[in-house]
Amino acid sequence: MALTKIPRGLLDTGIADSSDATAITIDSSENVTTAAALATGGNLTVNGNTNLTGNLTVDSTTLYVDSSNNRVGIGTNSPAYAFTVEKAVTDDWLSRIYNTGTAEGDNGVLIRTGSEHDGTSILSLYSGSSYKFKFQADGKLGIGTHSPTSPLHVSSAANRTLLLDYTAGSGGYSWMSFKQSGTEKFRIFCDHTSGYLSFLN
Repeated sequence: MALTKIPRGLLDTGIADSSDATAITIDSSENVTTAAALATGGNLTVNGNTNLTGNLTVDSTTLYVDSSNNRVGIGTNSPAYAFTVEKAVTDDWLSRIYNTGTAEGDNGVLIRTGSEHDGTSILSLYSGSSYKFKFQADGKLGIGTHSPTSPLHVSSAANRTLLLDYTAGSGGYSWMSFKQSGTEKFRIFCDHTSGYLSFLN
């Protein structure tokens, strides 16, 4: 038998809506529904699934779920994207994603788009008032530009655009290799003993 009406005053529920005399309903499956605000001064433990209709707010901006636009905000109650994190952090990182596994195949983060069109951004880094880094879905990587036109496009007003640093100590050499379809065609050597730069064709 379903008990569908609980008069106000029978239970101390903390419901303050005096206009609703039957604010709590329990159906035959023992589901409990309240038509007004439900307040508790202690911990709330839910064993089983929880279905919420409407927005969810945790401590104003700690966590906010916008049910109308299907968005989640952390640090904001007006998320502009499907998942938005905003917080003023000083002398520390805003966030960390850390896979503590140490075995082969314990990967980090997968970012995926359904589009492979030229110009679609998989990952972009924005600082100050401009983009600093963009990796496109077509495989092009832009550093200092948000419109890369080659697999690696570096744009900078600095006199030294690219720095290659050999860190193995004195002696030895390093090189840049140029290949075509897997076959090496050209190589630039730097001899770290004499400091000479040489070319091999």
